[in-house]
Amino acid sequence: MRRAPDRMAIVGVALIAIAGCHHRHPGTPAVAPANRGPGLELTERGLGPITVDTTVDIPTLEALFPGTSAREREDQPDVIDVGSGDHTLFYVVALTTGQPDDGVYNVQVVSPALIGPHGWRVGAPLPAIGRLDACECWGTGIEVCYQTGTHVAVAVATCGVAPTVSDLGTRPILRLIWNPRPWPETRPPNNDGGVMPAE
Repeated sequence: MRRAPDRMAIVGVALIAIAGCHHRHPGTPAVAPANRGPGLELTERGLGPITVDTTVDIPTLEALFPGTSAREREDQPDVIDVGSGDHTLFYVVALTTGQPDDGVYNVQVVSPALIGPHGWRVGAPLPAIGRLDACECWGTGIEVCYQTGTHVAVAVATCGVAPTVSDLGTRPILRLIWNPRPWPETRPPNNDGGVMPAE
């Protein structure tokens, strides 16, 4: 689905110094702008200025991440892709389909331009494996692994058979997933979307 990324464009977006405020829409909770820094990093607190209360709509996300473009998926209206040109850096899943003001269900990083905790990066082998203590199957061929009680998980290509530590270490990271609620993943009762949106 995705075209080959333009490396310079990806790096340029990742190195943007994001600052300033954005205009709020009526009923939209205040959101903090991203801190100035050398790049955008996924941490236990989230991705840049995104919080659990961030409104999941195009104007809000484009204001929070200047220099990027956001687009809603035609077949998944609760998912908004954010990126540069045809390359998606990450996507944000709304907590409730059709209710963007309800906040964030999760954020999924799909580009190697962004780095996560412990040096985790999409496309790279999975380091810091000893930090993981559980995995769960998300869709066809996707295993999501995490340390219980933390907020960032990794998705790797394996499912159906419980992976071993050595097995996980040989598999590249497919995506990084930030959950506002600590892992293990718990679906909020009012969320009717899929746990792992399709690519």
